[in-house]
Amino acid sequence: MKRLTLALVPDSSDTSGHYLPGDTFGGHVNLLLSSSMKYTSLRVHFTGLVTTKVGKTEEQVYVLKQQVVLLGQANNATEYSLEKGQHSWPFQFTIPLQHMPSSGKYRHGTVKYSLTATMTSAGFMGGVQELKATQTIQLKDLINIRVTPYSEPVAITGSSTTKPGSTKQKDMAVATVKLSRAAYLKGQVVDIEIDLSHPSKITRNPGCYIQLVCRQHFYAGDHAKEYQDTLVNISELLEVNSSANTGKILAEVPIPDTALPTMKTTKIISIAYHLYILMDMRAKTGFFEIKSKGKLSKKHKTRLLSAPGGFAIEVPVIVGTLSDSLHTQKPSPFAHIEEGSQHSESATPTHGQSTASSLQLSNSSPVTSSATTSSATMIPIIIPPPPAQTFPKLHPPASELPVAIRRQCAQDASSRTTITAITAGSHRSNKHAFAPHSVLYPSSRFVTPYYS
Repeated sequence: MKRLTLALVPDSSDTSGHYLPGDTFGGHVNLLLSSSMKYTSLRVHFTGLVTTKVGKTEEQVYVLKQQVVLLGQANNATEYSLEKGQHSWPFQFTIPLQHMPSSGKYRHGTVKYSLTATMTSAGFMGGVQELKATQTIQLKDLINIRVTPYSEPVAITGSSTTKPGSTKQKDMAVATVKLSRAAYLKGQVVDIEIDLSHPSKITRNPGCYIQLVCRQHFYAGDHAKEYQDTLVNISELLEVNSSANTGKILAEVPIPDTALPTMKTTKIISIAYHLYILMDMRAKTGFFEIKSKGKLSKKHKTRLLSAPGGFAIEVPVIVGTLSDSLHTQKPSPFAHIEEGSQHSESATPTHGQSTASSLQLSNSSPVTSSATTSSATMIPIIIPPPPAQTFPKLHPPASELPVAIRRQCAQDASSRTTITAITAGSHRSNKHAFAPHSVLYPSSRFVTPYYS
């Protein structure tokens, strides 16, 4: 029996159930063997895949690819062996600190992040056999509405002449839309302030129409699909009656609880929001014009935009994922172990002495290796050598191996037998393996092969 599983180290301080860019997470690859096994490598991949389907055309883009080799070599050039029993290896990854599309299902696509552990062994006629375990990772884009630039105020001005053909400033109707910040969480309310200026005193009820609009784009090959949904639709009284011919409008627009986070990090899926504000600042209205009841019809919109004093302003709004001015990234789940390893360097135990206290990563998933035991009914538990100052390479060069092991390797090579990697002493077969520097693949319309 061969059973490969993945187990993440839980974070007791986090109840969100998802990770953000910049966070570090880790876990263990667990392997249960009922008999000895030969292998060439054990790898863990952390990938982010965006998939879209428009009509019958499907497109996939990898936005994230990271890999760590826990055992063996990535090219599967050498064969090793593991004895029967329960084995466990720690791993960790750091999510790149930049915008990433949020996990989820969308109208014409999905965004999925996953961990895949792969134990590779030589197969028949030079082939490769793989034993795999997969686990889904929930990730949200880091859009913190309490930090710059999302916390910065927004002001956009629109204007129109009230007299056909005139470009004089005194004939201009002007409206300046102000927001306290650029980003909001779903369920929050957008406070809108509009400063008005007009050549004369006017009153329009309603004279200001405000819509919260969501635009979604999906691309797959040469096919595309676009949606524009009006989530909120309100109208307000417009009044300019001061001595300086100015006025003010105060309005509130709620962000629906069903709103998805803004997404602009991949070219095959995009989600954006904006406030569409239509101003009716015409000097005069038609005599037979039917008074609007507050809802903005397509016909009324066309009439306003074609008349002097009618104009629209679009204000971008970002739907964020976090509201915390003191937010910090999650540290390594093994940070306390690394710190303990450094403190224990001066007191290195002799060979055979237990070092479980400095290498224990989880009470339920101990670090194990291959060793023998006097009882056939017990699961063999092997304690690895003590950690060095930094985490060592998984397989050191041949020059660093003891003389006895180098001789054995030479004999095995000459007789065309496999090299046994489970040796006593200093050969490090089960060590901490941490992910290399992240390799982020920018969004691209060109699908690249997963493995080179």
